[in-house]
Amino acid sequence: MSSSLLAPLKLRSYRRLVIGDILSGFGNWLDITALMVLLVYQWGLGPSSTATLMVTLGIPMVVLGPILSVWVDRLPLKGFVLTIVGLRVLLILGLIFVPNFYALLVIVFLRATLATLFFPARQAMVRSLVPKEQLASAISVGQLSLNLTMIAAPAIGGALIPFIGTKTIFAIEAGLVFLALLVLTGLPKMERPKAPLPTGDGRTQSAPQKGKFLTELKAGFAHIAGSRQLTVAILLISIGMFLVFLYDGLLVIWAKGIGFGESGYGLMMSVIGLGSVGGALLAGSVQSWRKSPLRLMALVGLLAGLLNIVIGLGGLQIFTLALPLWSILFLLFGLCGAVATVPFGYLLQTETPEHLIGRVSSVSASMQNAVTLLAPAIGATLAEFYSVGPVFIGAGVLMFLLAMLTLLFLRRILGKKHHLPLQTDSAAQ
Repeated sequence: MSSSLLAPLKLRSYRRLVIGDILSGFGNWLDITALMVLLVYQWGLGPSSTATLMVTLGIPMVVLGPILSVWVDRLPLKGFVLTIVGLRVLLILGLIFVPNFYALLVIVFLRATLATLFFPARQAMVRSLVPKEQLASAISVGQLSLNLTMIAAPAIGGALIPFIGTKTIFAIEAGLVFLALLVLTGLPKMERPKAPLPTGDGRTQSAPQKGKFLTELKAGFAHIAGSRQLTVAILLISIGMFLVFLYDGLLVIWAKGIGFGESGYGLMMSVIGLGSVGGALLAGSVQSWRKSPLRLMALVGLLAGLLNIVIGLGGLQIFTLALPLWSILFLLFGLCGAVATVPFGYLLQTETPEHLIGRVSSVSASMQNAVTLLAPAIGATLAEFYSVGPVFIGAGVLMFLLAMLTLLFLRRILGKKHHLPLQTDSAAQ
């Protein structure tokens, strides 16, 4: 593991943030497994209930995220984050005693709302704690910790639930999140940057400014609209996620269709997870892409599009591959996802003034969550009409064309910016 990737971990405050992420993230993914088991196996509910649960998890980020993000940029950062994590502990404990499905939805909605607030706050904390030259490595470390918890926690939770039950899983999660709270209390106080104000002579000055709520809300959207590179990056990642979630739920049907059993499908999921870990390590270790993060995102899109087309052709039985060869393809698939995410996170941080980071990251997250809510239903409908293979092929072709267009117009995209550059942060401080 390269020294550049590990550099942010030498910062005590950032180490605390990562440890808190791992503890709370592990608990969160244990939680998802336990909730599904509670609904299906213990309460005997069906697909409509699990779908309702997933929609309830997604709605706050889509609808409330950009609105609530104004307070993320206003309030004292450390106290705000500690309050969110503390409230989350209480809501998790509530899951132990939840009496029915409707009460469960209320708790899940409130927790998802807290997560909606925590995500942009964490982005602001990274920006405050990590020097600009180490941001790429910090984003890679964050992505790596997320991928590791996503892989390990559901497997461990699934293995433990038959022996200890869902209530004990919720208690373990509450304990892990409480430990995260204790770790995060050691973070330093982080001063909130002040928005730069025009002086009337073409310059800006730093001054406290809490304007009207609607004005502050619009500022995040206006900043994105004023940066071609940021606009294209958000569109690229959002459309890419839409295309991925178009077929994500169809992978199990694809695996069954080409003759793989449950173990073969499980292997596919494992190698995708392994690839995502490798991608985060690679993007953090080799950072020459920082000169043009958008170029790397587009190149990864080209490769991912081609892989989708190959997978779709396999689903149509046009050719067959042995399980080890399919495993290599899916390993590359997981790697592509992580490699694209790291430069996007870097762009989001470096193209956004610090006083706007909460609002801009919330708008971005809202768009991505909106497409992930819509895409599975559209993908399932298309699969009913055209079968699974064409869905993969269509998504691959669109992904390839989108990436190619980005590369063709990259020079024009990078040629002109209309918003104040990142050095406004120094004025704001």
